Amino acid sequence: MEEVPKPDDKKPDEKPSEEINVTKEPSGKFVLQIPASVWPILQQNKSFEGIKPTPNPKPNPDGTYTVTLTPAQWNTFQDNQKKPPVAVPTDAPQVKEEALPETKSAPKDEPAPEIKQESAPDTKAAPEPVKKEKAPAQEVLDNCITKKDRGMFIINIPGPMWRILKNLDAFVGIRPTPQPKPISDGSYNLKLNPIQHKIFLENMKKSIAAHEEKQPKEEPVEAPKEAPKEAPKAKDAPKEAPKAKDAPKEAPK
Repeated sequence: MEEVPKPDDKKPDEKPSEEINVTKEPSGKFVLQIPASVWPILQQNKSFEGIKPTPNPKPNPDGTYTVTLTPAQWNTFQDNQKKPPVAVPTDAPQVKEEALPETKSAPKDEPAPEIKQESAPDTKAAPEPVKKEKAPAQEVLDNCITKKDRGMFIINIPGPMWRILKNLDAFVGIRPTPQPKPISDGSYNLKLNPIQHKIFLENMKKSIAAHEEKQPKEEPVEAPKEAPKEAPKAKDAPKEAPKAKDAPKEAPK
């Protein structure tokens, strides 16, 4: 069996001492050998969300768990591993209050110095970024696996994604309308010729664009306004020098 790169199952808050061993069978399915210490972490982080039926294996004699996934389920499992871990509530550490040093009071005869407070410039709090929801059509495309066989496109669609796809106008212009039956793992194999595949992708792009237009747009953030600075005061003009007194007139001879 082919060795498969191990999923990044180590989270910042939870670091299991063992790793998941993943192998690929000739049939294309992925076999996960999960240590006992890692299994409860996968359950807590909802690593099998979207996989039907939800894996619920019994522990092996050595305490490990064996889970077999199809390629579509393996992709769903890897996407779930990329999500942030579920926060576990913990008791907040107690903060010790330290006694403030005693301050000597100013002498009664001397007035306490005045402290001038400068007003800070008015700044508006920056609005939080608007979170955009992922378009359903984009979510379907991200979870599908497309193969080309003898000029035909074979798209493997997980069961949950197929239910979303039926509510979209993905098959407009394709005759007859595809109605595949579910296979053993609950997914659907959709077969399209090149022209139908091109129409399918264009319909999905239109659905994504329509979803993006309905999303709230981010408003530009205004820069904080600075308080107006006072103009420097002009210095007093220099005073004119006093005028000299007129010389005394000579007396008539």
